[in-house]
Amino acid sequence: LFDPYCGTGTSLVEANIRGIDAIGTDINPLARLIAKTKTTIISLKTLDLYLKDFNDFAFNINLGVIKVNPIIPDFNNIDYWFKKETQSTLAIIKKYIEDIDNINIQNFFKVAFSETIREVSLTRNSEFKLYRMTKEQIEKFKPDVFPIMISKLFRNRNGMEEYIHLKNKDNIKSLIYDF
Repeated sequence: LFDPYCGTGTSLVEANIRGIDAIGTDINPLARLIAKTKTTIISLKTLDLYLKDFNDFAFNINLGVIKVNPIIPDFNNIDYWFKKETQSTLAIIKKYIEDIDNINIQNFFKVAFSETIREVSLTRNSEFKLYRMTKEQIEKFKPDVFPIMISKLFRNRNGMEEYIHLKNKDNIKSLIYDF
């Protein structure tokens, strides 16, 4: 199967489940990352070890057992789109992900991180276009970043388990290219 606009790779996953090799292209680098991650088999035992480690890390950060001085990325309008505490927690998670030595696991975490970033930002998530929350919404908005990230990771882990179960041929693969 060739999908020239594969997006996040749903057609590639479905092809692989049906025993068909697949090739996808997309101009969007995040879409390519998601597609590549969704179609890359990761040992669940290995993934579970990394997920436990991250869960323990988050628990220890929240308890104050581990102290981290995060380096907040500097980009235009960061204070407009993220509360200070959220910026700090996201920076801690970003550093954690950068230190993961297994590229497939790192990509798996990046996909969950991308969703987490969107969910904890000050954007109105119900809108198609990028709009900021109202002042009243911002005052009430207190995202708990680590649990959101953990829920994304475990949801994606369950998706990986289902993909492994449904994809019954190890030699079937997907390749994702950029333009």
